Amino acid sequence: IQVPLRVAVVLGGVGEKTIATKAYTTTVQMDDSGSVPFSLVAEDVVYPAPSPADNDNYIFYIGFDPQALKPEPKPRAPRKKK
Repeated sequence: IQVPLRVAVVLGGVGEKTIATKAYTTTVQMDDSGSVPFSLVAEDVVYPAPSPADNDNYIFYIGFDPQALKPEPKPRAPRKKK
């Protein structure tokens, strides 16, 4: 089955701020038990190094994201100048 996942890096605190986020889809082979271990290695998650003051406030979230199964919206074509 296709498993939609999201990796997010957030600056925690009052009013969390998203630093980076990326959706992934991985294929998992299920067995009759309905529960199998799987892993995802995301080597392309890039984010700026935190300042020393923010170093302990970076939070990494990894979880299921059903929205990741939807195709990415196509970017709008640039408007022509008149």
